[in-house]
Amino acid sequence: MRLISQNGEFDVPYEIAVLSRTGNIIRVYVPIVGEKGTIMATYSTEEKAKKVMEMLHNTYTGAFFAQNIEVPEDIEKEFMNMAATKGFGIIKTAIDSSDIKFEPANIVFRFPEDDEV
Repeated sequence: MRLISQNGEFDVPYEIAVLSRTGNIIRVYVPIVGEKGTIMATYSTEEKAKKVMEMLHNTYTGAFFAQNIEVPEDIEKEFMNMAATKGFGIIKTAIDSSDIKFEPANIVFRFPEDDEV
């Protein structure tokens, strides 16, 4: 997953970054960049910054789950297991097939502007 700063100036891979929230500021630390950290977003309140961190966590863990076909309960359990263990992506299957395929999604999370939270 890619993280885009609020102003669009920074683009970092989430898998090698460490994020921290101090009050209303969210910073990213990437080993190559250094120890100071880079400000990814600033919000008017601490509550908004907390909400954005929650949005980020939900995006990364694949909290979004959609189903547009009816599937047997055992297959649905397999879908949920894939979503829980393989990250965010798309689970594909055909109605008349037992083949199930997981395709990772190319996810980009851009920190929203203050008035979008």
